[in-house]
Amino acid sequence: MHETVDVIADWDRSHRSGARRSSGCQTLRKIRELDDALVGWKSSRSDGWKSIEYTDVLMDMRSWMIPLFAHPGAPAVVHQYDCLPGAYTWNLYRILRLLLNRALITANDEERQAVPLPSRQQSITIMAELVEGICSSVYAHLSVSIAGRDE
Repeated sequence: MHETVDVIADWDRSHRSGARRSSGCQTLRKIRELDDALVGWKSSRSDGWKSIEYTDVLMDMRSWMIPLFAHPGAPAVVHQYDCLPGAYTWNLYRILRLLLNRALITANDEERQAVPLPSRQQSITIMAELVEGICSSVYAHLSVSIAGRDE
């Protein structure tokens, strides 16, 4: 996580200062490596790390959440996790990949020729999936029981 944030900060600095070619290409390679590593991390998780996905989003939902999740803009799928730290971990994964793919999108044509990168459209598609995952995980954060509180 810290390495990703450091690399993104380097990328942002190099683009603001205009020092893009040499340091930018090295940073882009690192960004690509980190994104690939995160994809590898995700695929190496055991079944215990996976969320349960519900498409009947109003099933067993607390009454105060129903208007939120019945709204047309609500996610079509909700995720339920075994534990809240699991939900946090998955969202951290999604946020880190969003930052990395944002940087990949901002690479200019010269940098794209020097470093093999996914197309801008591929990164946009990945980012849309990540955002959808974050939206789907909101239920897990809202449904945590608080001791001494009713619904």
